[in-house]
Amino acid sequence: MSNMNWKCLILPAVAILALVYAGSVSSAHQGEGYQPAGAWGWTITSPTGSVAPALVTLHHNGTVSVSTASMFNTGDDGKLSPGHGVWERTGPMTFGGTTLYMRFDFSGKLVGFLRARTALNFAGDPDHIEGVMYQENASCADSLSGCEDPLSPDLVWTRGRFVQVSGTRIHTLEVPE
Repeated sequence: MSNMNWKCLILPAVAILALVYAGSVSSAHQGEGYQPAGAWGWTITSPTGSVAPALVTLHHNGTVSVSTASMFNTGDDGKLSPGHGVWERTGPMTFGGTTLYMRFDFSGKLVGFLRARTALNFAGDPDHIEGVMYQENASCADSLSGCEDPLSPDLVWTRGRFVQVSGTRIHTLEVPE
């Protein structure tokens, strides 16, 4: 067999193996049950009944992107950054994650972090979820050194609160004529 024929067989075989491997990694992450990955519109309800919307994307690779209203602020803060985090399946119909936000005062100075931990389940179908979120805060030191690393085991997180979460998957809508 010539070198050219050999290369013609090897290259497609390598490409097929790469696709099979990528598919097995993806399906191992998905597990059984409904697939949480996708774009969601969430409603977050505080213990006092305050309601805040959030837009959440659960990426197939296990990362999370969040944009939310200012309900999370503790009163003396001005704004939150978008949230960045991770999610993982915890059962066939359950999943959870951890998301970090930067907290800023009204002048735009970084004053700390918010950490949100979620425990969620599908609510009867693949397009609706419900569950709880636990929120806690860490403040920056009052010095020129700034904030500690939010992933440091030495960072002190203040006790947070539980809020209720419900969500609906965002679907493609046709453009009206």
